[in-house]
Parts: sequence; C-alpha cells; structure tokens
Amino acid sequence: MRVGTWHLLADWAAGQGEDDGNEVLAGKVCRPAIPVLLFVALGSWVGCAAAYLALEPASQSVCIACCALACAGVAACAFALMRLPAARAVGCVLGVCCGVASSAVHAASLVSDQAYVEQAGSLELAVMLLEDAHASTFGASCSARVVTQEGRAVTVRAYLPADADLPCWSMFQAHATLKPAGEANAHALWMDGCAGTVSFGSIEKVQPQGLVGAMVSLRRAALALYLERDSDGAVLLESMAFAHRERLFSSSLYGDVKAAGLAHVVAVSGAHLAAVAAFCMLLSRLLRLPRAVALAVQVVLLGCYLLLTGAPLSAVRAAVMVFCTVGAFYASRRAWPVNALALCIFAFCILWPTASMSLSFALSALATLSILVFARYFAWWVDAAFGHRLCALADVCGMTLAAQLGSMPVAVGTFGILSLVGMPASIVAMPACALLCVGGILGGVLSVIAPSPASLVVQGMVEAADACCVAIRWLAHLPFACIGVSWDVALTGCVALVGAVSLYLAWPRPSPARARLVLSGCVLAGAALVFAMPLLHAHELVMLDVGQGDAFVLRSGAQTMLVDTGTNDVDVVKGLARHDVREIDLLVVTHPDDDHCGSLEAVAACVPVRQVAVARDLLTCPCDQCASLRSRLAAFEVVGLAQGDELRWGGFSAQVLSPRTFVDEGGNRDSVVLLVGVDCDGDGQDDWSALMCGDAEADTLASLAHSGLLRPVDILKVGHHGSKASLDEEVLGALDPDIALVSVGAANRYGHPAPNVIELLEEAQVAVTRTDEL
Repeated sequence: MRVGTWHLLADWAAGQGEDDGNEVLAGKVCRPAIPVLLFVALGSWVGCAAAYLALEPASQSVCIACCALACAGVAACAFALMRLPAARAVGCVLGVCCGVASSAVHAASLVSDQAYVEQAGSLELAVMLLEDAHASTFGASCSARVVTQEGRAVTVRAYLPADADLPCWSMFQAHATLKPAGEANAHALWMDGCAGTVSFGSIEKVQPQGLVGAMVSLRRAALALYLERDSDGAVLLESMAFAHRERLFSSSLYGDVKAAGLAHVVAVSGAHLAAVAAFCMLLSRLLRLPRAVALAVQVVLLGCYLLLTGAPLSAVRAAVMVFCTVGAFYASRRAWPVNALALCIFAFCILWPTASMSLSFALSALATLSILVFARYFAWWVDAAFGHRLCALADVCGMTLAAQLGSMPVAVGTFGILSLVGMPASIVAMPACALLCVGGILGGVLSVIAPSPASLVVQGMVEAADACCVAIRWLAHLPFACIGVSWDVALTGCVALVGAVSLYLAWPRPSPARARLVLSGCVLAGAALVFAMPLLHAHELVMLDVGQGDAFVLRSGAQTMLVDTGTNDVDVVKGLARHDVREIDLLVVTHPDDDHCGSLEAVAACVPVRQVAVARDLLTCPCDQCASLRSRLAAFEVVGLAQGDELRWGGFSAQVLSPRTFVDEGGNRDSVVLLVGVDCDGDGQDDWSALMCGDAEADTLASLAHSGLLRPVDILKVGHHGSKASLDEEVLGALDPDIALVSVGAANRYGHPAPNVIELLEEAQVAVTRTDEL
C-alpha cells in the first residue's frame, strides 16, 4: 500500500490501475477512486477563495504575514505527508495552505497597485484589453492592463467610448487619469483583481502585431458573416462559437435561454466545450481514427475555438481544462482524467487567485468533476428507472444529469433561477450544441481561407440554429418552465458537498422500484415548492431589497400584485422566490424610469405575469422613454390607470390617486400613486393602509392633499427613494404614518435618502425601514 508523498506522486504518475475507473462489471458501476491530487486541488480552491475574500480590506504587511504563515503550513504538510498515512486529509490541508499563500501574494501586489493608482493622476498609458468590452451602467467596460511611461503595469477596469469597437487583446495609446476604487465599486474591483478604473474620452488605436494581430483580424472577419444576419440563430452562434454576446444580452432570447436552463450553452465555460469534445471523440470512434489523430483533431478544434473567441482568460481556462481532461482519456490509465482536472484546478488557483472567485471557472470545474465521478453511475440509475429500455440514451442522460447537478448549487445560488425543464432540455440540446458549435467554428475558419463555401456553411448553421431557438423559446414559455429560488451559494454548496460525499460513500445499487421512487419524490418536492408554499402566506406588504430601485409585493394568499421591478435582475428574482411568489396577477409600473421597470423581462421570465398596469397617458405619450417601455410591453396584456380607478385582489383594494393626466412626460410627477387598504378579517373594514408613491415627491402629494384625496395611513412608501424633495411637514402631517419604507441602494451616488427627510420622519416618531440598512 502506497502512503505519504509516494502515494501522491504515484497517483499522478501511474494512475490507480486499470480497474479503478467507472467500469461496468457484473452489471454494476464500480465506484471510481478519488486521487490525492484532487484533495490538494479542492483544498487550494477553498483556501484561495477564502483568503482572497478575507484579505480585501487588509494592509500589505498583513498580506505578507498571512503568506508567511501559509508557507509554514505548506512546509509542515509536506513533512506530514512523508510521515503520516492519512495522505488525503493532509493533502487537503496542504492545498488550503498553498491557496492562502497564493492569495496573500496576489493581495499584497494588488494593495501595492491600489496605492500607486491613488497617487498616479494623469498619465500617458499603453493599454491592452484583457476581454471583450461589455455594456455596463456607465458604458462599455472591461478589464485592461495599462503600462505607464515609467514601465509600471497595473490591471484596471477600463471604461471605453460608446462607439469603440475594441475586441479582446486590442491595444492603443491614450492620455488618461487612473482613479482609485470608490466605496460603491471597491468590492467588485477587488473581485476582478483590478486596482482602480480608467476612462477614455478618445483613443488612438494601435494595430496589434504578430499572433495577437492575426487573431484579432481572423475573429473580426469570421464574426462579420454572422453579424450581418439578423436572426436568433445567428445571435446564438455568435455566443457559442465566438463568445460575442452583445446582441444576445440585448435580445429576449437570452431570457428564454436562462428559463430553459441552457445558459451554460452560451457562456464562456467548459460546458459546451466538453460537449464538443465528446462529439469529436464519438466521431473518431465511429471513423476508427487512430488515437494520435483523434487527439490532434481535438487540439486543432480547441485552438480554433480560442482564436475565434479572442482567447480571453475565461476561454483559455475552459479550453485548457477540457483539453487536459480529454487528453487524459486517451491515456492508458483511467485515473488520469481526474488527476488532469485536479492539476488544472490547482494551477489556475495558484497562478491566478482571482480564478477561484470566477463563476465560469466554478461552473466548468464542478460540471467536469461531476461528469468524471458520477456520469456512468447516473446512467446506471437512468437505465434502471426505465427498465433497461433506454440503453442508447442512458449515457447521454447520465452525463447531462451529472453536469447539471454538479454546477446547479453555484448557478442557481448566483442567478436565483431554477429551470424545471433544464434537465430534459439539456439532454436534447447538448448534441445539438456540439454540432452547432463545431459548425460555427468551421464557418469562421472557412471565412478566411474560402469565403464562398464559408457563406454556405454559415447559412446552413444559422438555419439549424434558428430551429433550435424555436425549441428553446417553446420550452421557456411552458407553464412554470422555471421558478425563482432564494438559495445562498455557500449554504447550498455545503449541502451539495455533503450530498455528493454521502452518495459516493454509499454508492447504492439502483433498482427500477428505487429509481422510480426517487423520481417521484423529486416531482412531489417540485410540486410542493411551486404550488403549496404560496398558500401558506396571508396578507403581506413586502419591500424587496433591489438596491437603488423599487419593488414591492402586496399579496393576499396566492394572489399577488407587484409594484415596480427595480433594475437588479438577480435581487428581484431572489426576493420574489424568498416570499414564494409563483404568479403575479398584476404588475404595476409606476413610471418608465429604469430603476422601476428595468427588470420587467427578468421577472416575467421566472414568474407568470397576467397583466401589466401603467399610467393611461403613458400608452400615448410620444416621448422616447414612454415609447421604449411600450415596445417592451408588447408581449404583455396591458391596462391603463388614471385617477379614480380602483383595483382589487384578495383582501386588498387600491385606489389610484395620480396621475389624472401627464404633466412631466412620464417623469416623477407622473408616477402612479396608490392608496392601498387591506381587510384581513373580512368584516368590510380596512385593518391597515399604505400609500405607494413611486417617485412622486412632496409637490405632487401636496396637491393631492389639497384636493382631499390623502388621508392618514399606517405605512408610507417614501417617494423617490427619500430624495430631499420627497417629503415635507405638510404632507407628513396629512398622512401621519406609523411606518416609513425607503427603498434605496447602499452608498448610492445620489445621496438618497436625504438627511432632512430622515430627520423629519424621526422627529414625527415614524419608524423608518431602509433597504440599505437591512
């Protein structure tokens, strides 16, 4: 028996032996051996991520001290490996220490860069973009490496001109000012490994030379064939083969892709690359290609993928991980794929500590690991569940199930969306994904060397992708195709880890009866989550924390009205899920500002919306903002509201107080104002009341008070996030609320809520609840 250091080295160098893989012996799947190197890799991942988060506010001296302690731990673990038989436990601790040391070194360097940025000021910079620029709140942005005239290189977040056409690895010279991180974006920049920000009013492009220049030119020429086609299929292929997702993010297709549980297909991760690799391996077996030729095909394919995506770091990580894992499959030892994956995880975490916090890295690594450990075992269960009648599909189902369950804790916890059709959709989509991705890559390469055949190939691929998009949209619009869930990533990850370890240790043998029992249990649990939980709620008014925006739930049992959606998709979806909102009877958009309706499509993708209500004049207002909202409402049943209208749902009633007519082209003075009452005991009398103001401020509310429309309420939703003009003594005296709700983002750039408003409420002894202090 091999122990200690020899065990670690022998596991990597020679594998666990021919019989330690996922082999089917005597009608069962043998449990795969887990090598020591995997424990080291997972430990490094955990240690790297934990240390990187913990060291965010630390000084450089603290980082150095942490690194020294971690290095001492590495030495102690190395000594223990030579002495103790518990190689896996010690290996895990060794990995943690390595990860902590790596993060501490990176954090110390980043702190030094932050100090330099604070003092740098305005400089002449040579800039290289490290990824494609993508749309953000303040324009197009991406990570970039800037080099000053004195040779100091710093990674920053670059904000580019709106019309800049700059793909990954573009280089240019510019005169700009490096700015340190502010309170609002400090955490986001730290997570990206950026020491600050830089903005460019104008830029002077520099044509990249050599391999980078050739890659940029190839990608631009290949992508042009797809950009000139205005169809869902072209948009899908751009995302899959070129990692170009600007058109996807601005189209309704992306919401449908997420609702169908297929977001991994359009992401820069190892998920669809693994499908492509599996397709090529199957094809090479059918053609009886020699092992060396098959491996060469894989290398060429992955290389072309990197060229066409522009080789951002996320694509490089995914390609290397898939290549190492697939390459190990061609080796004679069956333990090598897990070892290869473990080595990739370890190397990425040690060399690039920010990778430990990357969503795409986590999804790639977890999905691949789950496939290697559980795919054949899940295929065994699928085969048993259907009485051995699906032998041909069992392996595909097993691989899809393993990948989905492996990545689900992170994906669902991050996005707050659980697709109930994701599993069958993935089983069907992964073969199609492989064909489309290979075809898209082929069309891109041919566009440079043979333009005429390339156009035919691209047209054929686009038409095939259009058919896939039709299927995706159909799946996404099935009743309850997806639901919102409010799962904490850390807690969900721990539960998933315990479940995976328990399953691995128990490794129960499936039987048709047992498999069907598990399937029935999953179906019943899903039905309870969707249909039973909403019935447990009574009469509620809930202020959802969506940052700098509004979103309020008013529900009576299963009947729900949502007032505004905010603009943070994940937060509003998770908030609705946290309160078991599975259907919205009426969604009121108080006015067309983005912080009140920006997440309209995201809400509708996860929660069926029966009707949307807006101010009646908004349906005819010619201003650009109202016209834009009307175009977004084309897919909904829309009703117009005006002063005097009344709404009823469950025990709630709401009277529309404003607007009577538009006076501000849909601006704050035209916000829908609702006076809400709720009869909890059914005696015909309101038990409590609330005023929902949208962004209406004191002048609008004062005119309502003078008209006799305002009366005392129990709850006041303070207008316009508590701006300095949102409330005055006259309005507060007319309303006399007991509770004030202020929906506002932490450290927002508007200074909301204004100190004078909070002081006014506190002097009136009104209890103030703010989302930035929850």
